[in-house]
Amino acid sequence: MHNSSDLFELIKSLSGSEKRYFKLFASLQKGDKNYLKLFDAIAEQKEYDEKEIKKKFAKEKFARQLTRIKNYLYGIVLKCLEQYDNGIDSELKKLSRQIEVLYRKRLYKQCLKIIARAKKIGYKHEHFPFLLEITEWETKIISQDPYGGKFKQSLQEILKEKRNIIELVRNNNDYHELSAQSLKILHIQGVSRNEDSIAAFNHLLDNALLKDESKAMTFKSKMFFYEVLALCARGKGDSTNGYIYRDKIVQLTEMNPEKGPGYNYIIALFNLLIGQLEVKKYRQFTSTIQKLKNMFKNELNTLSEDTQALLFKSIYPLELNMYMQTQQFEKAISIIPQFKDGLRRYEEKMRTMDKIGCYYDFTCLYFYCGDYKEALVWSNKMLNYPHLEFRQDLLCFARIINLMLHFELQNFDLLEYIVKSTYRFLHKRGGLYKFETCVLNFIRKKFPKINDNKELLEAFKELKTELEKITRDPFEKLALEYFDFISWIDSKIQNRQLTDVVTLRSAE
Repeated sequence: MHNSSDLFELIKSLSGSEKRYFKLFASLQKGDKNYLKLFDAIAEQKEYDEKEIKKKFAKEKFARQLTRIKNYLYGIVLKCLEQYDNGIDSELKKLSRQIEVLYRKRLYKQCLKIIARAKKIGYKHEHFPFLLEITEWETKIISQDPYGGKFKQSLQEILKEKRNIIELVRNNNDYHELSAQSLKILHIQGVSRNEDSIAAFNHLLDNALLKDESKAMTFKSKMFFYEVLALCARGKGDSTNGYIYRDKIVQLTEMNPEKGPGYNYIIALFNLLIGQLEVKKYRQFTSTIQKLKNMFKNELNTLSEDTQALLFKSIYPLELNMYMQTQQFEKAISIIPQFKDGLRRYEEKMRTMDKIGCYYDFTCLYFYCGDYKEALVWSNKMLNYPHLEFRQDLLCFARIINLMLHFELQNFDLLEYIVKSTYRFLHKRGGLYKFETCVLNFIRKKFPKINDNKELLEAFKELKTELEKITRDPFEKLALEYFDFISWIDSKIQNRQLTDVVTLRSAE
């Protein structure tokens, strides 16, 4: 028995070509095809609605057996996908079954022919669990000794091969674990703003496996090797090396298309785009993002919704960031409608941290453009998201920006409460650095004592001087990468639009 949400998720996961194959597959089956009506109805829904399904088919006889039909549909979709799947995993499974059949028939020579072919494919694609399975079959064949000891000469070679495969599996696992550790540190704390945070990455980098690429024995291990270095570089604020390592990953993937297809390649390009933005390689960024746009445009109907969601979050947030970084605010605003449409469509397929990143981007863009009410909508959407335990750096700055939005909207009656709430949050999350403390003290202590515009102007000038002094510290300067606070203060001092100030400062 499968619940309705399982069926809904399975159908919504199908790509356009998989849906077409299912229709063809179903047409070749015998018996009643009422389940096709149910398939189409569920495929059209954005969220599963049982009541709507029952209402739609109220006059159909099969509606009385809806539960049975849903279970049958789930099973036949899975069966169809088994046949549709013509990837490497599917091919290796078929070869494994053929080996088993021939072994049972005692056709050992034929068995060995299939094994030789299967091994070639297994090594090419680094499918080590399968290769271990294959060596077991070889050992079984030898144990039968059908040719008077002919195969016994190879037993030691097979056992040696098996040990080598196990070593490759262990190597993969070791690098995978290092990658998981680096990702966990980065997701929790974000970019380091003190020596203790950097120490966590340095401790990881002390591992002997990360000293030399030659220790990574497989394609996957090499990918993990550079991924760890890239993540640690990002965490330490080392944009240059972060970019170099991300570029290495893309090069590896492009040189080994059979080992790093589709999904992995999109992720590699996505991470490279981040690196290109960090080192301001905008020309290269434009070229890289075009590769992803071409995939999204040309192959949309053949991609699953998961892959579409991945492409979406790899294109629009980064393109928006590029426009903001290069002060092209009108272009940034122009892609917002498509961005929001995509977010509505793919939000359920996106990781929480990716969604939060989108909300932060919207908040910043609307703030820069002076639409404080809309910025506050997205800021609140981000801060009210339940159970956020990662990217403490982003959450801390989101709190500061939220405070500034209430300041801009003149919600002065709320400011005292929000300042206290923000202070408690930052203190609890370890985000009370000099920069944040300075901004909070300005609003909490100085602002209430200001009587007129002249005093306010002087207060902003003092705040600017203090923040400029603080941001001489490289750790504190990182605050300006999340939001251009100095330009915001200048916009207050000069009584100009923030976008104008940002544009002028970048031209200096």
